[in-house]
Amino acid sequence: MQAAEVALATAEQRAVEAAKAAGEAQEALAQARAELEERTRLEIGPLAGQIEQLSAAHAGARTRTGMLERQLDPHRRLLELHRALRAAEEELRAVREDIKTRKNLLSGRKATLGEIEEQFEAIIGGLSLPNEPGARIDHNSLLPKVRAGKLTKVGHGVRTAINVAYRMTFLSYALVTGVTDLPSLLIIDSPRKNVGYGSEDQQLIARLYAHFLDHIAGARSGTPHGRPHQVIIVDNDLPSLPARLRRQMHVIELTRDDPLVP
Repeated sequence: MQAAEVALATAEQRAVEAAKAAGEAQEALAQARAELEERTRLEIGPLAGQIEQLSAAHAGARTRTGMLERQLDPHRRLLELHRALRAAEEELRAVREDIKTRKNLLSGRKATLGEIEEQFEAIIGGLSLPNEPGARIDHNSLLPKVRAGKLTKVGHGVRTAINVAYRMTFLSYALVTGVTDLPSLLIIDSPRKNVGYGSEDQQLIARLYAHFLDHIAGARSGTPHGRPHQVIIVDNDLPSLPARLRRQMHVIELTRDDPLVP
């Protein structure tokens, strides 16, 4: 019990000392707070007016910024319109260049069509077609036609002669100009049979063969391009031709006993 009493007295002494230290600490804290408040008042007080002015200036600046933003909207739209205008001008420039290119191509095609028409007229003129049907090349379809319209408006023999002349035109044009897009192979099937076997028909087919051979030979000799080409005519028989024209042809005769091309 004596030891317990001694321990209790010691604890009470410590509690009194702790309470005293706590009171001193609270007094020190209160004093520090007072000093802080006084120092804050002394330091911030002179700046209060400036802070108020800055706050007012900030509010005014925000107001002016809003007004400027509203004023900038038309300028932004104007800038967008200016960019759109520049894009439209670039597109217009490209369209004009395309139109210019197409015009040049069209001009070149018209010139080419004119040259082909000259070839066709020269070939048709050398055939002396009966009744002068007025054969020409239609500019829309680029096919042969006659004064009366389609080729069905003329007889079968004249129609065949015009068709052969039309295909001769492109072959001779290819040989003369060296145009590689046009074929250099021409195969004609049975022109004599398709023209007919009357006296006038025989004269027409003879003129067709003679003019064809002369024209192709002239085109071949008059071109500087020297383009390879081949012409094949399949027919039942040949009309009467001068020896010089016969020598221009390589004739292969097929019979029942020997029907294959060597």
